[in-house]
Parts: sequence; C-alpha cells; structure tokens
Amino acid sequence: MATVRELVNAVGPALLGVAHGEGGENVRDVVLVPVGEDGSANGEPGDLVLCMGSDAGDALLETLRQLAGAGVAAVAVAADTAGRPDVIALAEEKKLCLLSVPAGAGWAQLVWLLIGLLEAAPDRPQEGPASSFGELFTLADAVEGVLGGPVTIEDAASRVLAHSARQEGADPARLSTIVGRRVPAELTERFRSTGVLRALQRSDEPVLVPSWGPGISPRLVIPIRAGRELLGSIWAAVDHDVPPGGAAELQRMVALLALHLLRLRAQEDLVGRLEAERLRGALTGGSPSGWAPPGEAPWRVVALAENTRTPSLGHAERWRSVLRWNGWRTPLVAEVDGLAFALVYSGSGATPGSWDWLVRTTATGLVAASSPVRAAGGLVEARAEAAEVMQLLRAGPMGLDRGGGGGQERQVVAAEDAWAALVVSRAVATVGDAGASAGSAVAGGPLSRLLAHDAANGTDLARTLAAHLAHPGDPRAAAGRLHVHPNTFRYRMRKIAEIAPMDLDDELVRLAVQLQLLAALRPLR
Repeated sequence: MATVRELVNAVGPALLGVAHGEGGENVRDVVLVPVGEDGSANGEPGDLVLCMGSDAGDALLETLRQLAGAGVAAVAVAADTAGRPDVIALAEEKKLCLLSVPAGAGWAQLVWLLIGLLEAAPDRPQEGPASSFGELFTLADAVEGVLGGPVTIEDAASRVLAHSARQEGADPARLSTIVGRRVPAELTERFRSTGVLRALQRSDEPVLVPSWGPGISPRLVIPIRAGRELLGSIWAAVDHDVPPGGAAELQRMVALLALHLLRLRAQEDLVGRLEAERLRGALTGGSPSGWAPPGEAPWRVVALAENTRTPSLGHAERWRSVLRWNGWRTPLVAEVDGLAFALVYSGSGATPGSWDWLVRTTATGLVAASSPVRAAGGLVEARAEAAEVMQLLRAGPMGLDRGGGGGQERQVVAAEDAWAALVVSRAVATVGDAGASAGSAVAGGPLSRLLAHDAANGTDLARTLAAHLAHPGDPRAAAGRLHVHPNTFRYRMRKIAEIAPMDLDDELVRLAVQLQLLAALRPLR
C-alpha cells in the first residue's frame, strides 16, 4: 500500500506537492470532492481527498474540519489556497496532511494518475499497469489507422511498450524489435550515428528516416513529450510524412499517449520505491512478515559501487536509472549504509533482472555478488557477504587485484570466485582485532619487535619479510617485488633474523606471520 508521500513523489512536483504534514499515512482511495456552499464533505480513513473549488472561503475551512474529523489520509487544495495562513493554521491544529495542486494542473488528469498509481501498488488486487498497456495497444492501432503503416510505441529507453496488431511486411529490424521488446543495440547505434536520436531529443516534429539497406523499410518517428521532456516515441513503418488531414487527429493521440506514458512511468516509479523499501527491510532484517522476493529462488544480493571515473554511480537512485535504461523495467535496488544493493535472480539466461544479464549489461562500476540464497531469511547474510566482496574489490588485495587500475571501467566478482580472498580477509580481520585489543599492530610473536624497529628507524623490513614469504626460495623475485638488488634483499633478511628470529621453515609459523603482516600492512602491495 502506498503512502501519501510516495504518491506525491511518484506524481511529481508539477502536479502535486506537500504543503503541510509528513505524508506518512497509507492511502486506500482517491476521492474528488467539490466544495459546496455549506462546506459539507464526506471522507473515510485512508482517503486522499482532492478539493475542487477550494477558494470557497469559510466553506473550505468547514470542509477541511469535517475531513480531518473523518481521519482522511490527506487533502489536496489549489496551491494559492494551500498557502493561506488560516488554512495552514487549521491543518496544524487538526494534524491534517495538506497537499497543494499547482495552477494549471488538470484535476481530472491528477485523479486519473493517482488512481492508476494505487492500482499499480503492491498488495492491490487491481491490474492498473496491465490495463494501461492494453490501452496503449489500442492507441497503436488507432495511430496506424492515421499513418497507414505498422506502428510501435517505445519509451525513452527504446523499450517497446505496444505495437499495432497488423505488422504484415515488417522488415527484420522491426520483427527483432517487437520480439525482443526493445530496439536492438546495433539499430540504436545506427540511429545515434545518423543523428536520428539527436533530432528526436530536440524536435517536436516527426522525423522521416530513409531506408538504409535492402529489406529495410523507411520509418516515420514521432516524439511523445510532456512539456520539453521526451517520454517516448512512435515508430511507423511508412515512407511518407503525416498524411494531409491527419495531423490534428495524430496530435490528439500523441497527447493521450503522453498521459499514458506519464502514468506508466509514475506507476513503475512508485512500485519500484515500495519494493525497494521492502528490499531494504529484508536486507537489514526488518522486512514485513511473509514478504518474499519476486520470482523464483535462488537469488543473489549484488553490491553496486562507483569506480574513480564515475563516482555518482554509487547511489541507489542512479543505479536504478541505469538498470532501467538497460531493460529492467522495475529494478530491485535499495541503499543500506551508503552502498547500493540489487536483488537479482541467480539463474542463467538473458532475462533482465538476472545475474547473467547484469554481468553482460553493466558497463561501468564495481559489481560484487553474494553466493546464491534460496530463502528470504538469508538475505541479511547475503548482503554482508556482498559488502565484503565489494570491500575487497575496492582495496584490491589477495587475488582481487584490479591490476593497479583504480580507474578501470568495470570489475565484476561473485563470492564463489573470491572464496580464498574472503577466508584470508576474515582471518586477517580477526588478527587485526586481536592486535588492537593488545594495543599493538599484531598480537604475540616476534613480528611486533620488527614492526617497532621499522617505526623507530624508518626502515621497511616488514615489507621485506612479506616479499620473502610471497616468493619463498626465490630471492631475485622477492627483490624485484621490492625494486631492490638481490644482495640488498639478502642483507635485509639477515637483519630481520637478528631483530626478530623466527623459524620460517615451520608452515604454521609462516601462516601466522603472513596473517599478521596482512593485518599490519594492508592493503598489501
């Protein structure tokens, strides 16, 4: 169920805003109430009430009192009315959530959008998005009647939302677009390189795209906008401009399509936010009772973070946009402790929202996945594991080295491929914790004397010992790691034996010292 605030965020500030209150109440229904002369109005708990004629002076105040007494979730009034001191004072007194509708916003369209959003919200029995898509198919047929050729309707990310029923004679490009539910990458690249997409972004006029090869028919492309924002486009397989006499009818249909696309986007945004909040609860152990991730198990929790070239990609909202742009209609992404996490299906295949799909489509950033989990109760541990792998990716130690490429565009690692690094990292963390409690870098053994010598004399004997352990029996390789002459390396090893004698032929001693060195010198290079 959606809250007032979630609905307001989904609709956007051009149509609705919060004038007073938190907006945390759940909304069950949307009601349009004209304010009468006597100020009478009916409302029920959970109603979001839109008060038309809200400049009706004292009658409005009486209406607001009645609605507050009925326990409605919120009341929306015209923006100039929402700013009146007496209206604000009444909202404060009655603890009433007050919304504002900007001048010029259509009340009927606002009701239509809000009802559609409620129908789309999880736990609602209605099928709002499905009916919206059905209406888009009907409009596609109507546009085909005007233009005289097969039609597809696409969103701003080149995903096919609907198409006309008649597609006889469609060329291979058109067929692959309809079957794949989005424009193939090679076609998108062609439209970009030939300036079609640029023209679509900048112009309100239809763009005629000529044939570019045998068996490829021309296209008439018509932008669908809300103000200056491109919401989508109509692609008609015709070789001519809009027929004479059809411009007015087409303009009316484009306006209807803009409303539908705006509604669908708001629905998807609301559903995504609600599911993200549920996902966040599941990842932190606070999910509602009985909630289960959508789809079939197993799932993976995937940590998503920026690299040095694209720092903004670490935010959940931006990752959600990136994944949606690549074809995942409602990405499951939530932010926990400043890190974005996605929940994907672990199964193979190219379905958007699967792990294989994410690996193939993620072009930038760091991607760290947990092991597969088969129950929602395991998502908390999976999040912790994904965060661990991400920490290793960022630091680049112990087998997850990014090749010195702090500026690499992309790095993807799953927990099962990083098990050795995870084991060592956990052991090192334990050693480091023990050392901290003992008041030194490491706890126990002769290494503490060597570290103290380095600190007092400015030497680097601990790293010399680490190089020796990394290349046992090969002083040249160890010296090369330190960028020193082999004789210098041998001299340092003799010095180490004097300061901190230890039996490095004992495998248990070697393992213990390696863990201590990792704890003291990490990230170890």
